[in-house]
Amino acid sequence: MDCLELNIRQLILSDLASNIEAFKDETENAEVLTTIDLVTSKVETRAVSDQTVSEELEEERVFMPNSRVQCNIGFAELAVNLPDAHVSDSLPVLVDILRDVPYIEFDQCLAWEEWALPDQLVFATVSALLRMASCHPGYRSDAINAILKFTSHIVHKLQSAEPIDVLTQYAPSFHGFYRAIISIPFDWYTQEWAALSTHLNVLFSSDVIAFTSSRLLFLVISLAVDL
Repeated sequence: MDCLELNIRQLILSDLASNIEAFKDETENAEVLTTIDLVTSKVETRAVSDQTVSEELEEERVFMPNSRVQCNIGFAELAVNLPDAHVSDSLPVLVDILRDVPYIEFDQCLAWEEWALPDQLVFATVSALLRMASCHPGYRSDAINAILKFTSHIVHKLQSAEPIDVLTQYAPSFHGFYRAIISIPFDWYTQEWAALSTHLNVLFSSDVIAFTSSRLLFLVISLAVDL
């Protein structure tokens, strides 16, 4: 599937998500329900057991094709526009999508027109979780806990992963997270922001900065030699 086809797919999914908002109150509209089923049926997440959850920091990644990643992005964009009756079903899916990001093997590509797919996926998912947490306080805890857990895992990957994976997988994912945090208005509770800051502050330690910089410099030199 070439880039043009992927771009068209993403545009279609984004348009579907936007159009659903206009019919948000028509919970029994057959066309709306068909559209929701069409998008949600394409979402793919890992089957995770209790043992996997306890060991997932070191779990191997699972490859996900670009077309499937875009379906997950489409669902995240759709979720915030769904009727309220669908929140109880859609939010757990968003939580699972975000949970999986550090363990997805994305296509290792640096030829991006705008944002890399990991960036787009995390931005769409975190944005949706924040918006749903604002509109539906009963689900706030689940949404914030998912974001905090993702932050912990992605920071760990930024510290420990191979340089090529940091460059093509985890740095774009972290950037999508950053874009969502700074662009989505959200009234953070003090304890929530403190917990988030605790994870992020790890990246500012001198040891982590020196270690990460040296590894990325080595990668750049290696790529230059190969050229």
